[in-house]
Amino acid sequence: MEFWLLLAAFLQEDRLGEGWAKAETEHYFIHGESGKKIVDEYRVNIELLFREYAKAFQFKGKLEKKAKVFIHKSRESYVRAGAPGSSVAYYDSEAKRLVSYEDRELLQFMAHEATHQFFDLAFPSFYSNPDLPMWFSEGIAECFCNCEIRGGAIYINVLVNCENAWRNVEACKDALQTKEIIAIREMLQMSEETFGKRSDLMYPLSWSFCHFLWNYPGTSEGKGKYREAIIRLVEAFKEGKKRDEAYTYGFVVAKKELNLDQLDAEWRQYLKGLKAKRPPQPNDK
Repeated sequence: MEFWLLLAAFLQEDRLGEGWAKAETEHYFIHGESGKKIVDEYRVNIELLFREYAKAFQFKGKLEKKAKVFIHKSRESYVRAGAPGSSVAYYDSEAKRLVSYEDRELLQFMAHEATHQFFDLAFPSFYSNPDLPMWFSEGIAECFCNCEIRGGAIYINVLVNCENAWRNVEACKDALQTKEIIAIREMLQMSEETFGKRSDLMYPLSWSFCHFLWNYPGTSEGKGKYREAIIRLVEAFKEGKKRDEAYTYGFVVAKKELNLDQLDAEWRQYLKGLKAKRPPQPNDK
């Protein structure tokens, strides 16, 4: 019986987007189950995100094919079509499609998975590197997840009016207080299996370290003193370097090797002062 249920879900997902509203942008095909309004909104939002990806990771080429985005009208529809029950969005690397559903956090859900989609299409060798660590892949995606659109522009790494940013900051501060926080050296060597088992902790910590590298000593300007390390790590994993080799190459700024113990101390101090503001809640008066 389980086989037939799985087969039915697969076939339903394979027909995803039939009869939905559609739009084409420079880099994407957008499909919306609820109609034209959601498609018109996200044909703009997704291109704003793409520009941020391209700028942050110095991509000036062209995608071999356009990315696909599917937005269900509800969580029920999303799960019924075969999505993992605990997920809020996912990226299917085989079909090159991002799938989510309409929700007050849709932009943030999509921004995380669209980061994976961008890297897969713009830098195929990045994810084909078996030594790519989870903390880096997911930490970068979480940085983009913490975003907000204001005045027709998108802002990345925000710490206000973003539920996910607030959750991440609270989780990191809890880890500091309960001494669950791990050393940077331990995170850098963590296996994918261990990361998965501790995902509730590791997603926020991974985000916080990437956020730190990107912004320190600021908090959201994207002009951090260690930002060069982010770009160098991307380049290293794109080139297929082994993990430790990639770290040797990546943790360098202005031709000077970074001291991981010093980074660890600065990161922990940075977390102590980090503040996030939760957006207004549905039941707020």
